[in-house]
Amino acid sequence: RKGGRRMTPTWLNDVVTAFGRQMALTRFALNERGVAGVRFENGLTLRFEYADEALLVSMGVAAGDDPATLRHLLEAVHPAAQRGGMRLRAAYLAKRGEAVYAVRLAERGVTVAALGEVFQALWQAADRLRRSVS
Repeated sequence: RKGGRRMTPTWLNDVVTAFGRQMALTRFALNERGVAGVRFENGLTLRFEYADEALLVSMGVAAGDDPATLRHLLEAVHPAAQRGGMRLRAAYLAKRGEAVYAVRLAERGVTVAALGEVFQALWQAADRLRRSVS
């Protein structure tokens, strides 16, 4: 353990690296704290964080905290809008002025295919929000 956290398993970091390679990110990997991230040209930000035997995958988009934006943010995570077995969550980070969608994957469920599915769901939700606020 480092700093009270369990170290990221090597195989899990290998999966994250393989996912990054599929996206042409040649040096994408979790750092020593179990965190990785990338900002795309359209402003969306993808982050990975390993903690508590799970990988949290999130996608952020710059957004204000006006009622219409927050309603769009929450509509995407309403139980009626959920598809498949994936549970999409949402947050608004006021200090950053960022809306965030996230999915928590249990360590045993982390595969390149699962990361691809999660990425697609997060990208679609965040891009819809980005378009609605611009």
